[in-house]
Amino acid sequence: MTSASACSRRIADKLLQRWTLTAETCPVEQCRHVPLMLERSDDPSCMFWCPSAETYVVDGAHGARDVSTSARGSEDGSAAIADDRTTEVSVETLGDASGAVAEKLLSGWTLTGDACPMPGCHTPLVRNSAGEMFCARHAMYVRAESAVSRPPAGTAAAAATNANAGDGQRRSVRGTMIDADVIASERRTFDALEAKLERAREALERSVDPEDTRSYLRLIDDLHASMKALQTSPL
Repeated sequence: MTSASACSRRIADKLLQRWTLTAETCPVEQCRHVPLMLERSDDPSCMFWCPSAETYVVDGAHGARDVSTSARGSEDGSAAIADDRTTEVSVETLGDASGAVAEKLLSGWTLTGDACPMPGCHTPLVRNSAGEMFCARHAMYVRAESAVSRPPAGTAAAAATNANAGDGQRRSVRGTMIDADVIASERRTFDALEAKLERAREALERSVDPEDTRSYLRLIDDLHASMKALQTSPL
């Protein structure tokens, strides 16, 4: 088995090559918590791949056939570099986000089916043991937009409401604490975005290459959009 940092790098590399992280984990005991990946999520014939053992997992069993990743990685990597050559700033950001997601998954967090709502982010959200969703790219918690179901009408519902009043108060206190954490996280994120915006502006002023200038302008636009989204947050 390889180290967690090496496994994280492999996950990030595969994500940059358009592979998909799944909610399945490797069944091998030594690879516990390592998320499996698919090269093409829309192809049912594709087998799961473990980034720690660097093997394909057959039908979720412990047996897996070895695969040489050097040639395949080189071919896919060349295509990815060719596709993204004009967006180096965006690719670097995506790689950082992929590595951060991988680190969370290897620490026992789970991958959700939702993505970050920040403009231009699209980073898959991860969930901790408390059920809180988190964007690894922005290093901030994200509120789940889910409605609370109302209890059925009648005396049975009233009795259940009275019996669970104490639980409801505890949930309310916990919800308030989570909201406070989210607000603090959003403030830290806004400060970090401001610092990145200042550095991007300074780099833009020094830039003499047209392609670099366009990349910095796109980055500045993304930062402005993210900061605006934070300022209009419901909390």
